[in-house]
Amino acid sequence: MSLARFSLFILCVVVAVSTSPVSEVCPDEDDFLCISDGYSSCFPNSWKCDGEPDCDGNVDEQGCPPVVCDSDEFSCDNGCIPSAFVCDGDLDCYDGKDEATCPVQ
Repeated sequence: MSLARFSLFILCVVVAVSTSPVSEVCPDEDDFLCISDGYSSCFPNSWKCDGEPDCDGNVDEQGCPPVVCDSDEFSCDNGCIPSAFVCDGDLDCYDGKDEATCPVQ
């Protein structure tokens, strides 16, 4: 095979790979698919609606049921924490909501 023919072969392979469509399904049926920047990634279904965005645009956190906490709990976007954890100096909510409105000490 000549160098020119080999180079053309390599170019065709590169173009074919780079223009292949992203996967539209995950190999594991217990996973969900995120597509971002032309690439696909699979994540465990348990990561959906967990309050922590894993996909571009937070699509894995959209359409989720509202979090309902007990009266002795504080509501974070990613679940409930004991009320005692609010304003304790530690970020327990993913977004820091439990420390956001605390008085300055």
